[in-house]
Amino acid sequence: NEKLKSHIEIEREAERKRIAFFSNVSHELKTPITILKGHLSGMIQGIGEYRNREYYLKRSQETAEKMEGLVKELLTVSRIENNKFTVQDTDIAEQVRQQLADMTELMEQKEIALWAELPEQLYAKVNQRMMEKVFCNLLINAINYTPEKEGNEIRILLAAGERDSGIKFYIENTGTSLPKEALPHLFEAFYRVEQSRNSQTGGSGLGLYIVKMILDQHGAKYKIENTENGVKFSFCL
Repeated sequence: NEKLKSHIEIEREAERKRIAFFSNVSHELKTPITILKGHLSGMIQGIGEYRNREYYLKRSQETAEKMEGLVKELLTVSRIENNKFTVQDTDIAEQVRQQLADMTELMEQKEIALWAELPEQLYAKVNQRMMEKVFCNLLINAINYTPEKEGNEIRILLAAGERDSGIKFYIENTGTSLPKEALPHLFEAFYRVEQSRNSQTGGSGLGLYIVKMILDQHGAKYKIENTENGVKFSFCL
């Protein structure tokens, strides 16, 4: 009976989390849809400032692109939850290098320096696509929240664990910090430290939540913390 009660409570908690998640999804989609409808209605009727169709068409496109990004992240969450979890030997050093190559232009635009210490090769048994998403999300997050043109940098370390067992990874971005009260909530879906800050960077509010889901499936230990110079995310796998 005790085991049955425990099982039922676990199921109820999972259901509560699902309901809360989809409630948040509805809230996140409602705002951009309302904005988009307002832009289109104003342009169709030619009301006031909406007569500047070129400007508001561009704003509408930006809003639609943010919605598209959110939908893609939601699909990622669904795949992680529903697909069979499999692993294979993967050179994660090469995965990190590829992500850095893809985002070099973004860092150059913001004049962010890069310091990276990576082994030539480092293999681990991971889900290849999921780990690519981890490195992608962490790097985008670091770039987005690093103040531009202020001499800041992103520091990355990837290395084998003690006695060549497993791996350790960290990414640190300088020039910023997080409120202590925010740290326990950063892996929650749609949690934002500052609403205005998030709207400027265009985040979906799901980046670190997806990282958490993936690292949990891999049995990794991870944390995010303030450092003397910035914010640091690290994990051991």
